[in-house]
Amino acid sequence: RLYTETCGMVLLGGNNLYYQTHGSDGNYDFYSLATNKNDAKAHLITNDYILPANYQNGLLYYSGVTEDLGLYSLNPEAGVSSLFADVDCYRPIVTESGTYFLSLMYEYALFYLPHNSNTATSITNERVSSYNISSDGRTLFYQIDGGDNNRLCRYDIATGQESELLQGNFSNLNTVSHYLFFTDFEEATCYCYDITSGSLSQFMPTAE
Repeated sequence: RLYTETCGMVLLGGNNLYYQTHGSDGNYDFYSLATNKNDAKAHLITNDYILPANYQNGLLYYSGVTEDLGLYSLNPEAGVSSLFADVDCYRPIVTESGTYFLSLMYEYALFYLPHNSNTATSITNERVSSYNISSDGRTLFYQIDGGDNNRLCRYDIATGQESELLQGNFSNLNTVSHYLFFTDFEEATCYCYDITSGSLSQFMPTAE
């Protein structure tokens, strides 16, 4: 067991686990904990309200919630934050080439902002409740949650082509290697999608 009290969002970045704790003042303080050291002690990074979204090249990225909705970067070693992009973002994913994010201004539509541009382009103009990117950075997966035609979609970043994987409501989109794992909305069933072969099956590992 790493932590015994109530915690909020958790993110693994490099050899550190970043997480929120419920402080005595009622706010969520932000800590890091080394995962590669025995008896490691938790380190308080900041008392600010941080929603960890993405870790890339030693920096942690998050969307602002206390003062604005901009995209911020945090140096966890120094505990210093700075504005990375002036966009109204939610659940940002920063890659080597740019940033994907949900826009609150456009009803949670999915956008992409290149690092060398100030103009974001729309991936889909429908409401997205959850999304993720494949490990090789070539494919986006997102859940359309508009109410009339809810579905899980696959988006080829190189060609800009969208295809439907499943009709319905799904969540907990996680990518590792060439797989996408996700659950139905009730979290009763877990699925495994092989990105390379396109095969889809229920994920039911058995103990040996």
